[in-house]
Amino acid sequence: MCPAQVGFVPGKGTPLNLIRLFEKIKQIHTNKTSSQCIIFFDMSNAYNTVNLNILFKRLKHLAILNEAELEYLRNMYDRVTLKYGK
Repeated sequence: MCPAQVGFVPGKGTPLNLIRLFEKIKQIHTNKTSSQCIIFFDMSNAYNTVNLNILFKRLKHLAILNEAELEYLRNMYDRVTLKYGK
């Protein structure tokens, strides 16, 4: 795995990427290597937009998970809404 990889690595993630970003900006400012800097932020949560029905069908079709494992995932990701009170 590349040392720059932070996704799905315990103890790493967004905070580490922010530190890297600020260090890079500091380096650019200190060395005056560039007078401009463009930063793009992807604020969407991509994993919350995955169509789980399609994902589960593909996992089954490719035999990546067995039926019991798929059922476990379906139950884990099943979105149940409860209304309490009025």
